[in-house]
Amino acid sequence: MLPKHFGVLGTTGGGKSTTISGLIGQLQRADIATIVLDTEGEYTAIHEPTDSKDMLAALKRRGHDAAGVENTHVFHLFGTEPRNPRHPSIKAFRLNFNEISPYAFSEIAGLTDAQQSRFMSAFDVCKAAMSALDIYLPMQRKRRRRWS
Repeated sequence: MLPKHFGVLGTTGGGKSTTISGLIGQLQRADIATIVLDTEGEYTAIHEPTDSKDMLAALKRRGHDAAGVENTHVFHLFGTEPRNPRHPSIKAFRLNFNEISPYAFSEIAGLTDAQQSRFMSAFDVCKAAMSALDIYLPMQRKRRRRWS
């Protein structure tokens, strides 16, 4: 059983990434959905079996074959290149400012109470001006609803 949060610590080259990759594979085989926030891109080739001679020898000694983790997906920030462009399932993602509620934005930005108050005042002024000028955001032109 895994706790909600855990960490893997060790020195460079100590096997942290290998440990995590193995754990991800085991979780997947147990039909447990796993999300990895990989800021360095080191797990974007997790779907490929290792080609490391040392790792292949260690697997052979233990009677295992090299295998990648199946059914993985890489999401990368829109406007950037993925770390592994050969991954079979790559999708760019982004947050569109016009699709985020001002309350969610305040939370994401970590605004203080004073900042949030000023932001909401500015938001209300902009919303009123857009409404008075009959300006709609692109996603709302389809529905012809006023921005709220």
